[in-house]
Amino acid sequence: MTKVLVDAVRACLSIYREPTAAEVSLWVLALQPFEPVAEAALAEWVRSNDAAPTPAAIVRLIAARRQPTKMRSIAELVAVQHGVTFAELVGPMKPPHLVAARRDAVGRMRAEGFSTAQIGRALNRDASSIRHLAQQFAARCHDDGRLNDSGCQDVA
Repeated sequence: MTKVLVDAVRACLSIYREPTAAEVSLWVLALQPFEPVAEAALAEWVRSNDAAPTPAAIVRLIAARRQPTKMRSIAELVAVQHGVTFAELVGPMKPPHLVAARRDAVGRMRAEGFSTAQIGRALNRDASSIRHLAQQFAARCHDDGRLNDSGCQDVA
């Protein structure tokens, strides 16, 4: 157990009540994989909540903070692969090459488990537009049979 994480957990929990050594150990065990961001997540919880946190709540908070970064990296990767900029990918224009890039981004994000609403926010699109692109992506994968680790790969 790292001293920094132990101290952060103890400080956070002591705001609500004095934690036992066993509680601190369980918390540290749950948060250790997220150690670089766990201290910040604990501090964020204390600032925004009156109730005492649970390890699961802190892990969910950490995961929620990571999702936009993951979605952004998927969008940027797809943009590069399709020869467009991130700004074009999330912009209002609808030429076929941008629609193809968005369809690929939507398919990859859905494969990562993101909801249509989350993807819509990331790509500046309505959830119904995202559902339509996801259906097109699935149909193209099914028709072409071109699958790889990240899902169906559009070829421009």
